Amino acid sequence: MKDLERFAKKGKLSGSLQLYAPWLTDDVRDTLNRRLDLDPKKFDRSMKRWQRSASGKQLLAALGLAFPDMTVEQLHAAVSLASREYDGMNIINLLRSYPEENITVDLSQVAGLDLSNVRSPTASDEVDSEINRR
Repeated sequence: MKDLERFAKKGKLSGSLQLYAPWLTDDVRDTLNRRLDLDPKKFDRSMKRWQRSASGKQLLAALGLAFPDMTVEQLHAAVSLASREYDGMNIINLLRSYPEENITVDLSQVAGLDLSNVRSPTASDEVDSEINRR
């Protein structure tokens, strides 16, 4: 994890990451550092509704491809911990907070993550969720 954090911060690849150099592009680095607009209090209170919202489904689908072994429960735990422990939510902080020792990362999918629309649950998400249940 320290090697990946160093890459995210400084763009430098350690010896252990050299094998992955073709996939550790500037796009991956930008994605690892991009802040997510998630309010931890709203996220914790509204996790179930958020999962059914358009924004939640979009993020879960994208993260499911980038981190194929991560469950929704692990994602929730990581988001909760990262939002309390670190200043700002990004993929690096999410990975730091992942509740397992190992995680599978598909770097080609990380490079393609579009996190621009990720945001905390809102009242409109609750309405969207209610409409989707009907």
